[in-house]
Amino acid sequence: MKTLFAFLSCKRGNVAMTSAMVLVPLLAAIGGAVDYSRTYSAVQNAQAAADSAVLAAFNGDKKKWRTRKAFANTVFHSNIRKNGRLQDLSGGLSGRMVGTKAVMTYEAKAKVNNIFGGVTGRSEQNITIRAQAEYDYETNGPP
Repeated sequence: MKTLFAFLSCKRGNVAMTSAMVLVPLLAAIGGAVDYSRTYSAVQNAQAAADSAVLAAFNGDKKKWRTRKAFANTVFHSNIRKNGRLQDLSGGLSGRMVGTKAVMTYEAKAKVNNIFGGVTGRSEQNITIRAQAEYDYETNGPP
């Protein structure tokens, strides 16, 4: 009993013990912040590429739907940064007429690799990007 009381009242080595206890949550917070910033950067990059793709579908003299779709995919994939963050990238252009308006939507899905997420079992994050543009034929004439 006397030894236990002496052990519990000892003040030596408290800095090492406190540092060890704080280190685990601190590293988890830093890892989470790094993974979040990588995912956010990948989402912003993919969103900009999708915005460019949907606007490119209206551009030029591409009258056929197949040609517009292929051009949008080309623009999307040429604008997306290939930095190893995005895996299983898929997507495409869809469109419809609403009255006199042509509405085109580019939607893409991908997985973002996490560096520290593997420790918690989340080694990847699924993202979905959607960009939409409208063109009014009655107001603007043919594109």
